[in-house]
Amino acid sequence: MYKTGNIKVSVGGPETDLGTAVARSSRLPITGYVDVGQNANKAPSDVITGRNTVKANYIDSIDLGMELPMELYCEKGTGLLMVSAIGQDLATPAQVAGAVVLTYTGAEASAKIVVSATTVTASIGDLGSEVVDDNFGASGVYTLDAVGADVTAMTGFTGYTCEKLFGANLTVTTSKGYAITATQAAGNSVIIYFTSVDSGVYLHRFTPVLTNTERPTLSFQVDGTGLSNEILAGSVVDKISLSADLKGRVAVSASVVGTLVTTGAATEVSLSEKKPMKFADGKIYLAGTSQTFVKSVSADISNNHSTDEGFGIGSLYKQDHSKGMFGVTGKLTVRSTTSTEAEYAKRISEEQSSLTFLFQGDDLTASVPEMLLLRIPHVEISASKTGGDVGIDTEFTFDMVDPDSYDDVLTVDMLTTDDVKYN
Repeated sequence: MYKTGNIKVSVGGPETDLGTAVARSSRLPITGYVDVGQNANKAPSDVITGRNTVKANYIDSIDLGMELPMELYCEKGTGLLMVSAIGQDLATPAQVAGAVVLTYTGAEASAKIVVSATTVTASIGDLGSEVVDDNFGASGVYTLDAVGADVTAMTGFTGYTCEKLFGANLTVTTSKGYAITATQAAGNSVIIYFTSVDSGVYLHRFTPVLTNTERPTLSFQVDGTGLSNEILAGSVVDKISLSADLKGRVAVSASVVGTLVTTGAATEVSLSEKKPMKFADGKIYLAGTSQTFVKSVSADISNNHSTDEGFGIGSLYKQDHSKGMFGVTGKLTVRSTTSTEAEYAKRISEEQSSLTFLFQGDDLTASVPEMLLLRIPHVEISASKTGGDVGIDTEFTFDMVDPDSYDDVLTVDMLTTDDVKYN
């Protein structure tokens, strides 16, 4: 008997040449059955047999792929999935030791925030023609001091709220603020990181590559499903989904499409000792406002790869990949409050909202946790209300949009102890 408890899945990459497998060096924390799916697309022969029967069925193409249900661990395996799903990591991960969340709550349409090593600059007005906000610091410029002091100061500026995300009460260093060229704070949560020279915790940031460049390919290996250990090479992550429900844990699922399957020796990669990330250790910001009574959240990051492109003459299998329209969709269910009512009204308007959510795991240092953070600066929403156990809940369905503002359409941040780019 082959048992699901003996299955192992590992990943390596990116591949230098599509379909040429590389060493599988990271074990994935799977939570269910996984195998390499080989779906043969068969069609009957058109030949008339003279007996009013089908002569035979023949294979015209074969699809390769698999689904990976997992717990959320912030480590290289997850990082590689993010690279393939989104497109790139920071060339040099930044060492960090603290972070704050800054939001503009005033009436202007745009609040442009610029962060340097020692200052935060705020400008407000119409998008693209903002002027410095005299209510923010000295003539629109605030000089960073320490995490606790910065939270107190920036929260005290008219039209702004600021919250400590993590970190000790740091003092100024020569490279404190992690630089932000420009970001939108109007109805948005701006994450400002504080750099360090010795925290040992590194920020990996995944941002979408929206050019014609295809996603990096990975090599996967699945052991324990039968007599052979299957290697799926030339693989891309078509979709990665994250979800968490009240009183539960964070789940991840990745949909993989491959080009070549072979077999090999079993891998000996150890499973991580990390603990699962819990719903209770998350934070949700809707339109820049922190939501306490969240019932569930989910997000799907999709590349929408073509199911036909990539097939060619000379093989029944795909020979390359063709990503489609990049998109992020999801759902958020929260207790109905005054702040959610303002967003609920947008279901029948063309106003946009924003969503930021994060989950924390083990403490990597005394003051810096393992963390995964998604920031979607511009979303359009639909919404409906339902009766909860006692109160009224609002369910938001969101779709990422691209108004060509200051920010990437999606940012996924991950804090780990790995100091090199995931590639």
